[in-house]
Amino acid sequence: ELLALEERIGNVSTGLSEETILKCLKQSKYNSSANHPSVDAEPCCICQ
Repeated sequence: ELLALEERIGNVSTGLSEETILKCLKQSKYNSSANHPSVDAEPCCICQ
């Protein structure tokens, strides 16, 4: 239905562009606490 609507009225935005999403994401590499024990270590983006 969305594709049919787009054809009738023009471009329909279905969400944020990949570029916008990447600008807003905080990217970091995960380091296992077993390899680098640290009390002050910031948790990974999933564990936050």
